[in-house]
Amino acid sequence: MIPCTTNNTLGRLLEVQKTQKSDKFDKSWVYQLTCPKFQKKYVGQTSRQFHVRFREHYRDYKYASNESKFAQHVIEEGHSFGPMGDITDTLHIAKKGRILDVV
Repeated sequence: MIPCTTNNTLGRLLEVQKTQKSDKFDKSWVYQLTCPKFQKKYVGQTSRQFHVRFREHYRDYKYASNESKFAQHVIEEGHSFGPMGDITDTLHIAKKGRILDVV
C-alpha cells in the first residue's frame, strides 16, 4: 500500500491567504491624490498606514478643515472627494521612518 501525504496543510493554506490579503493601503509610502474633476495632483507621504492618513484627508474634507491641502482644494472648487482606490496612486513604498524623506 502506498502512503498518502499532502503538502496542503491548514497552516500552508492560511499562510497563502494572509499574503494575498496584503494591501498597499496598509503600508507606509509616498502617495499621490488626484482631484477627480480637474486632475490636479497632491503628493504626500506618511509613515503610518495609508488608510489612516486617507481618513484624515477625508475628515478634513467632511468638516471643512484647512489641515489637508487636497481637502481644501476639493472644498474650494466644490468637487466630490472620490473613493480612495480611484484617486490614489502609489509613488514609492518604504519602511517607516526617515527613509521616506530621502526619496
